[in-house]
Amino acid sequence: MNEKVDLDSAALQKLVDSVKLPPVPQTLIDLNQELSKQHPDLANLAEIIQRDAGISGLVLKTVNSPLFGLRREILSIQHAINLLGIAYVSKIVTGLLMKQSVGGSDGLSAELWQSQMNTATLVSMLVQQFLDCPADEGYLLGLFQNCGQMLIASRHEDYADFLAEYENHPELIITEAEKQRYNYHHGDLGCLLAYSWGIPKYLCDVILHHHQPNAQLDDRLLSEDDDIENGLMAVLKIAEHVDKLDRGIETDYEWQRVSESVLGYLGLSELDFEDLTEDLLERLVMAH
Repeated sequence: MNEKVDLDSAALQKLVDSVKLPPVPQTLIDLNQELSKQHPDLANLAEIIQRDAGISGLVLKTVNSPLFGLRREILSIQHAINLLGIAYVSKIVTGLLMKQSVGGSDGLSAELWQSQMNTATLVSMLVQQFLDCPADEGYLLGLFQNCGQMLIASRHEDYADFLAEYENHPELIITEAEKQRYNYHHGDLGCLLAYSWGIPKYLCDVILHHHQPNAQLDDRLLSEDDDIENGLMAVLKIAEHVDKLDRGIETDYEWQRVSESVLGYLGLSELDFEDLTEDLLERLVMAH
């Protein structure tokens, strides 16, 4: 990977001081305290989530959405924990709390969140197929990878116009354009928010660098050491690309820049990738 996250670096400390990040919600604090016990009590965990009526309702709405593809309706938080496991449910809660803390009520926020939901679902599928990584970790990465965009949107009224111009630019990487316009980019902000909320550091590294994947993926081809961060980077780029296709972006310039490295890392031929893309798009279309 590129240089690892160093929250003691002068640059990131300056950013922390200049950008007010949303505080960790009490629900997440209580949830993590219970999860940190040697033997977490599932009933206590369900009760913590249910204290926040808004979040518990959103959890049930989320797990019962077509994106999860469950065959039976989940009727309670306890039922969700029993069926999906507390690790997965806690990741869903964390993502929903993030949306509640940083997302606005405008159309752009809704579009960004839907894209993150799509990406999270796709990454959770892909990690099970290609990596030795729990699906819930992939889901959490997908939810947080662009949360920095929601933070920028909440601070800058021109961000919708900015995205229209630079989200799919033929030459300029979006984080470079953000740095020029706002003096920081969504990878910085997303990494800082995720880290401050207790997201595993290796996921924060991927969030920070997810628009600069080529060098590390190419280097990985020369190494025998398995690196879960690079694997997550590779499947994340596929998920982002499929999400763009689903949103009607047919010419994905970033994918053109990274596809050779991503497919090479995962050992996928162009024909394999076409079949995979068709399958993933079909799942998203069925969920809409």
